Amino acid sequence: MKVLIVDDDQSKTKMIATALCEAGIELSNLEHVTTARQARVRLRSDRYDLVLIDVAIPDSIESDIDRRGGIELMRDVYTQDSYFPPTCTIGVTGFGELVEQSRRDFSMWGVAFVYFDPSGNAWREVIQNAARVCIRRTQKSPRPTYLTDLAIVCALSTPELEAILANGWKWTQIPITSEHWQFHSTELEYENHRFQVRACACPRMGTESATIAAMKMIEYFRPKFLAMTGIAAGVRGRGNPGDIVAADPAWNWGCGKWIRRGEESEFLPSPHQLPLDATIRGYIDALRQDTHSRQQKSGDVGAARSQILHFQVLIGPMATAGRLL
Repeated sequence: MKVLIVDDDQSKTKMIATALCEAGIELSNLEHVTTARQARVRLRSDRYDLVLIDVAIPDSIESDIDRRGGIELMRDVYTQDSYFPPTCTIGVTGFGELVEQSRRDFSMWGVAFVYFDPSGNAWREVIQNAARVCIRRTQKSPRPTYLTDLAIVCALSTPELEAILANGWKWTQIPITSEHWQFHSTELEYENHRFQVRACACPRMGTESATIAAMKMIEYFRPKFLAMTGIAAGVRGRGNPGDIVAADPAWNWGCGKWIRRGEESEFLPSPHQLPLDATIRGYIDALRQDTHSRQQKSGDVGAARSQILHFQVLIGPMATAGRLL
């Protein structure tokens, strides 16, 4: 259970924190920031069960209070893919003149809103009820409805998909009505657990085709993990064929715009970098340290390919683009 309070008023924050603790939330589960910029950093990197956002907050420590700063923050969190939307959000203000407009703004996103009156208890009841619901939800939350453990998107049918289908996993083709893409399925057993794996190939090279393939995999099979086989340019000596590469961060190399400087054109890049999910990074780090299992997996494929598949697990920055290097 993680709670984030975004408020620059220390007195109000203390009263809200006390109310949350009275509702059953541990003090160690509360986080507090005073600016919109600090909140953006937290909400891009972590998932929160409950977030309380003050309407009038400064953008940064050196900024004046923006009377719509909290509303702008909430709008970005709910509309931009770089954020993790919280399970529950509550808007808060102690300014009476901001109540009506703020209530309308927050309601557009289905977000609860309270007027903080330190002499009353209405705000306290709303916040504590939301906290109790979040506690119950975390205690009884069902497992994610994944239908597949792993989906593999291959850069092309030849050679990537051909190599996957020839790995000895007994693949079968999945017929999907009104779908011209070909999908393949197999089931693996490892340490008394069965795992469903799906695979498909992009019809052509490029980020657009890969994006469509990934979306189709997610739509049809809801995989827990999505991986891709293909070619990645790297620094000679730092990687080998067969290595697993986890991108951290990842960005689109082609983002930006072209401008004219006199008689010449110049490209101004504008990358938006996405960090590796913390949970997935934990799995990747564990695999990097488990050299025994990786050596065992490499030896299972036969002498002809064992050297290639004696793989490393690498983590590093990766850019993708619509053209090849």
